[in-house]
Amino acid sequence: MKCPRCNSTKINKNGHHHGKQNYICKQCSRQFVEFYSSRGYSEDARQICLHMYASGIGLRAIERATGISHNTVINWLRQASAVLPEATEAEENSDSGSSVAHLKPLQPIKKFSEKGNVAFSLDAY
Repeated sequence: MKCPRCNSTKINKNGHHHGKQNYICKQCSRQFVEFYSSRGYSEDARQICLHMYASGIGLRAIERATGISHNTVINWLRQASAVLPEATEAEENSDSGSSVAHLKPLQPIKKFSEKGNVAFSLDAY
C-alpha cells in the first residue's frame, strides 16, 4: 500500500473511522483509508426517478416508491434543467446534413401554485 499524497510505502495503522482501518504516512503525515466507498445514488436510480417525474408522477410519490428523498429528486431536476439548454444549442450548431427528424427538446418550466409552491414540469417548446 502507498500513500496517496507522496507514494511512500512507510505507513502505519492509525485507528478506525466509520468501521474502516485508518493509515498514516510516516513521511508526510497524511491520514487515509485503504479504500474509499462511493457516496450517493447510482446513475440508474437517478434516471428512473427523472423518468418517473417526466411521466407525471409527483415528487412525494417518487419518494414513497423509491425511498429517495424528494429533495434529492428536486436537485436532480435542477441539474438536468441546467444541462438541457446546452445540449439543444450543440444540436443547432451541428451541420451534419442528415435527414433525420429531431424531436422538440423538453424544456423544464417552473410553475407556481396559488400557495407559492414551486413545481417543475417538462414541456416541449
